[in-house]
Formats: sequence, structure tokens, C-alpha cells
Amino acid sequence: MEIILDSDVIISLLKGERIVTGRFMDILNGNRVFVSAVTVSEIMSISEENEAAVIEKLFELLNVLEVNREIGKLAGKFLRESRFSDVHISTALIAASSAYHRFPVWTLKRDRYPMLEETLIVL
Repeated sequence: MEIILDSDVIISLLKGERIVTGRFMDILNGNRVFVSAVTVSEIMSISEENEAAVIEKLFELLNVLEVNREIGKLAGKFLRESRFSDVHISTALIAASSAYHRFPVWTLKRDRYPMLEETLIVL
């Protein structure tokens, strides 16, 4: 199975939260685990310089999904359809990556992804 990790899962992993870490280790075993290039950007933007080595080791375990034109178009559609809700462009791009590749997203916050109700994994 393939799965995309949301940035909130990455943050929980970096904080060492036991439940998330345990679930991650289960998922990592025998599955292809991805993050969006958007997630890499988000995590790097909030990290401290002294955390870089740990973050890099985590990202080495994961595959990175690049953002292409079709994903950009899907994200635009999601933003247009949800313009009265609180969907950010980064969330729309991750959701679009999920829809484009047909991989579920593992998130800790179901309400961030109203456009992906059927393909979310929530802890």
C-alpha cells in the first residue's frame, strides 16, 4: 500500500509522540510511504537549524511526491470549491497529490481535508 503523510504526522514524529511513532513504524513496514514536496517545505520552514539532521534522517525514510501541473490544477479546483472554508494552499496541494496518485493521506486532523473524506487515514 502507498500512503502520504500529512505535515501534522511528521511534526508528531519529530516530537517523539509514542502513539504516532508506533503507528508510523507499523505503516513503514511493508508499505511505500510518501510526503509531498509541500510538506518538506512546511517542515523546513518551522524547524530550527539544530534539528536539520534529525529531519533529514526522517525524510530519508520517505519518498517525496513532486508537484506537477495536474496536481496544481486539482489543487486550484479544491480551493475554488472550498473558498468559504479554511483550506490552505498547502493542504489543497497535498489533497491534490492524494487524488492524482490515488494514495490515502494519513492526518491527525480530518477537518483539514473535506475534499478527501473517503481516502483519509486518521489516528
